[in-house]
Amino acid sequence: MPAGIPPFFRFNVIRDNIHSRNILSWILVPGPDILDIQIFRDAGLGFSLLTTILVAVQDRYLDLAGSATDEYFLRARDSLTSVYPDTLSVSPITNAEPLCAISGTVIGFDGLPKFAVNVIVEPSIPIGVSALGFGVSKKFLITTTDASGFFSIDVLQNAIVRFKIPDADIDFQTQIPDESAIDFSELLLVGGPIFGVVEEEEE
Repeated sequence: MPAGIPPFFRFNVIRDNIHSRNILSWILVPGPDILDIQIFRDAGLGFSLLTTILVAVQDRYLDLAGSATDEYFLRARDSLTSVYPDTLSVSPITNAEPLCAISGTVIGFDGLPKFAVNVIVEPSIPIGVSALGFGVSKKFLITTTDASGFFSIDVLQNAIVRFKIPDADIDFQTQIPDESAIDFSELLLVGGPIFGVVEEEEE
């Protein structure tokens, strides 16, 4: 695996309050032969190994005893001694509300797709509730573009969030529509103030 490229380009944790469980999902970057994935959970006492599973390119794990405040990270191994960098720790959303799949392609100023670029979604309102009463992520969500610059990330409908793609100078606030899917370019058109990119002209 090339240095600096994480083994995961998508890792989300969704809280299913109806069944009192957390749903962990991930997609692996194609290429390396990975022996297994270790799932770590912090239930308030520090991170400890939750389970070790055989790897799949795309997979899902149900933490039946998980709470809304648990945090997780994944660790991939291609042997008993070789360990890839850990994913960032993520927490489940506070409520199982409808999600909106946001997808798009990040293109650089040179016109070429940007590979392994972070796409970050941060809550723009107090943790745990949105303007319309919907749950939001306790921490930021993050995904990474693939070789063609494509990304997809699931965000709660109606949540007010801040989108950041540092390598593309994109940083803006918006409210996620009550739709099951939307193209990222449409959010750019309706987004709020862009932070650190566009300066206001002096009168």
